[in-house]
Amino acid sequence: MKQIINELKEQPVIAWVTVIGTALAIFLIMVVVMLNQVSIVPLSPESARDRLIYANRVRTVSTDTANQMMRTSSVGIKVVDEVFKPLTTPKMITVFDNYTGSVKVNATGVPIFDADIKSTDANFFKVYDFTFLAGKPYNEVDVESYFKKAVINKAMAQHMFKGIDEAIDKEVLISEENYTIVGVVDNVSPVTRYAYSQIWIPTPYAEPNERDKFGTGKFAVAMLAADKKDIAGIKEEVNNNLAKYNAALASEELESDMEGGPFTNEEMIYKSNGTADVSGGKRKEYMLYLILLLIPAINLSTMTRSRLAARTGEIGVRRAFGATRSNIITSIITENMIITLAGGMIGLILSWIFGGLFFHSVYSAGVFVNYRTEFTPGAGTLFAWSTFAYVLIFCFVLNLISSGLPAIRASRINVVDAINAKK
Repeated sequence: MKQIINELKEQPVIAWVTVIGTALAIFLIMVVVMLNQVSIVPLSPESARDRLIYANRVRTVSTDTANQMMRTSSVGIKVVDEVFKPLTTPKMITVFDNYTGSVKVNATGVPIFDADIKSTDANFFKVYDFTFLAGKPYNEVDVESYFKKAVINKAMAQHMFKGIDEAIDKEVLISEENYTIVGVVDNVSPVTRYAYSQIWIPTPYAEPNERDKFGTGKFAVAMLAADKKDIAGIKEEVNNNLAKYNAALASEELESDMEGGPFTNEEMIYKSNGTADVSGGKRKEYMLYLILLLIPAINLSTMTRSRLAARTGEIGVRRAFGATRSNIITSIITENMIITLAGGMIGLILSWIFGGLFFHSVYSAGVFVNYRTEFTPGAGTLFAWSTFAYVLIFCFVLNLISSGLPAIRASRINVVDAINAKK
């Protein structure tokens, strides 16, 4: 450590440029990692992401070659009742709007405003671990009886009623219909895209109509596995039920599928054209990380060589007093590792600051552009032991790439030339 401090004093520009360069490299990599991981890591109220399986698309095609037809949409109530409701393998299933909608809300003393809304069944608040600050969710009876009850988030309660407890049992107009507020939950980030909304109401199951025979509708289904090892069994049971459903459709010359689903939460992220190539998607991410590592590593390697060039005499003296090549290499890599870790920690802190201040700007350019809640991650969102592990790994790899070759070359310098400070 004393050697490193002395080096910072003797070569402040090169040493600090190395630290800052490492910090910027780690910062860039960590931002990319967070952008990729924030939809995968467990995050309340989607804390069980690794045990959730989703079905949100149904495609129905005609088996009559003379009259070809295809319809694709969200899941319909007929498919929900005949394919998903009979499932026994999942711990629990929930049915909810596939897309978050927008409504006009009117409360006494508050101008009419727009809010995000999602209709759900009662199990929704059991599958997803919402934090209730007041009241409770609506139940099965409320859903089956079409009772006009609603759960709102903390921001809505404060906006309409100036308090959380004050919102309970109050009435509001949602799309010109009276709803009674029965619960208030903590604000939900739109990055938890399936659980997210500002207002949740009981699912208004549509009356049977002509399109029901095609299995299409407006719903998504989330299936919660008791254990990750049950996921394959759940998928198998869904496909078995779907085969029975299609057998009943045969008389109408129709056949339905889930466009390759159902999919796990991670598979939904990498899904494209009915297939979920998780390994392929991760390979692309790892290639991107490698590129982001190699570019700064080449520059830092040059900096390391410059630092070592000024220490040629010192290396020669150490060799003359019996230091082996492995001693020299280990010493240089260790010293560089400490500097790299210092830069890595600075980069990690910068990535946290960026995440807290600017992540909404990044996400608002994508799927969340129409949502009315900003993505404001807390410290718990951005920091996880896995994230910390990524930093350590990146620092270690960056250190090996940038200092390994210069250290080997420095260890091979002729002792006499090194003492005379010659290359």
